[in-house]
Amino acid sequence: MMRGRGFWHFNKNGIYSVKSAYHVLSEDHLISFGQLGGLNWKKLWLVPVPPKVKNLVRRALHNIIPTVANLQTRKVYIGGGCLKCSAFEDADHGFLTCPCAYDCWESFGFGEVDQFASLSSFVAFILALSDKQPIARSFMILWGLWVKRNQLVWQGKSCTGQDVVDMALSCLADWEASQSCYQQYVSPVSRMSIVDHWFPPPMSFYKCNIDAGIFELEKKFSYAAVVRDSSGNFQATFSGFQDGVVLPKLAEA
Repeated sequence: MMRGRGFWHFNKNGIYSVKSAYHVLSEDHLISFGQLGGLNWKKLWLVPVPPKVKNLVRRALHNIIPTVANLQTRKVYIGGGCLKCSAFEDADHGFLTCPCAYDCWESFGFGEVDQFASLSSFVAFILALSDKQPIARSFMILWGLWVKRNQLVWQGKSCTGQDVVDMALSCLADWEASQSCYQQYVSPVSRMSIVDHWFPPPMSFYKCNIDAGIFELEKKFSYAAVVRDSSGNFQATFSGFQDGVVLPKLAEA
């Protein structure tokens, strides 16, 4: 008779794994915090905003940001409630129902946030919009509210709702401009156009291309080299960083 053995029914092969346990716990966690499983998470990660903004929204939806409510559940007492209105501060309050948050959304042109029962329902509504621009701007406002809240906590700096909107949208504009410049810089270039500017060595020989960078303010220089064969195939590379102020030719040597 075969002895009975444990069977992990959350995995097809019946074997326990950390990955499968993580998914089980994640699903339970999502259900316990306002049915977050109904959110369009794929669309959330595609919102054109800085990664730190999307990460903040994710953490706020999972209720894992250090609000007064969450700190108190972990026995961290920082006194009182919301520093702006003295009410009980959780994620829903900080981003939606606080009078300062409402003032911010009203300055943004969205004064109906009080109709949403929770932050998750608000984000679900935002993600259901077809235009990416208002989604991105709304995510930036959420991030701006958290940034300004932390500045009040740690630096004692207060601000108006319009200040939050101006800061958030200015940061979004700067990020979009940087992304545009980056896309132009890394625009696709065919491999043949690159090879055309590189002359291969004779058969059975190798060619080493060297370059260096000079950082005068830091009084340092860097160097790197790539070795390829006569067919253009990569063979080896090396790089380094040293202190000192030298001429470019000497750095490359």
